[in-house]
Amino acid sequence: SCFKPILYNMDLIKKVRKEVKAHHSSEKTVYESEDVKKPSNPQFPVFPRLSLSNKFDFLLKDSGKAVVDLESFRVRPDVDAIYYIPDFISTSDETNFWKQIHCDAAKWTELTSRRLQRFCLNVKKDGKTDSGFPDYIQQLAEAFVKVGIFKADKSDFPNHVLLNEYIPGQGIMHHTDGEKYEPLVAAISLNSPSVLTFVERQSTDEIGFKKPRVVSRLLLEPRSVVVFKNWVYENAMHGLDGVEEEKCGHIDNLKLVSDGMNKNTIIKRGVRVSITFRREKEGCGHSVPVAGMGTK
Repeated sequence: SCFKPILYNMDLIKKVRKEVKAHHSSEKTVYESEDVKKPSNPQFPVFPRLSLSNKFDFLLKDSGKAVVDLESFRVRPDVDAIYYIPDFISTSDETNFWKQIHCDAAKWTELTSRRLQRFCLNVKKDGKTDSGFPDYIQQLAEAFVKVGIFKADKSDFPNHVLLNEYIPGQGIMHHTDGEKYEPLVAAISLNSPSVLTFVERQSTDEIGFKKPRVVSRLLLEPRSVVVFKNWVYENAMHGLDGVEEEKCGHIDNLKLVSDGMNKNTIIKRGVRVSITFRREKEGCGHSVPVAGMGTK
């Protein structure tokens, strides 16, 4: 079958985003309810302390080493390596994240298939460094350290965060994140489920002529974290179909997702945000993300 690109109605996209923002925010600023100009230098609102879900809130109370066995969240023992952590944050965390993501201080880059925000920490750019992470990003990065995904050492702490927002019908083509990053990615999903597919990388001669081998399929639920590294990072591509709904089908993390899910379950897409954490290698610098770059 031939590829049929989706034609995006930007007015519809803006309308959907406005409705979702209103649904998740019970508080309105003065200029949202009255004819008042927005501040010229908006700031991120104060972010409450991260609470995490009941399964992981003990991590915030324990100042010692991580006590979570990541191997218990490994998706397939024969693939090096993909992990799926359901319900990592609480519903209140998710609501607070949403307010931060859609506040007036947030700076969006609009792409054809999605929009995004980018945050960099201690990464050189024209001889300077970026201002760093907003508090909510910093707290989430520290939580990933506590669970054992990243290390607290400055040479291992995540320094690059990409936030992608998709409305129903939007996705991202299969891609790799490239050699400029360490082979370790952690991404959290917010607000809507989606199916993430990993396929084996192809040679130039195979692209368009040979269907790539599926390495793994995962259902990404809201508030869940997916981690992939090593062989999967270096030898597989990952992507999301641009659809409004999809059949769950065969997924490798079925035992880790919510009860009642099966291969016939229809996943209806809402507006979904993913926040992806990576470690950019020293000396690589960074560039403005472009279409086809980024993850999940």
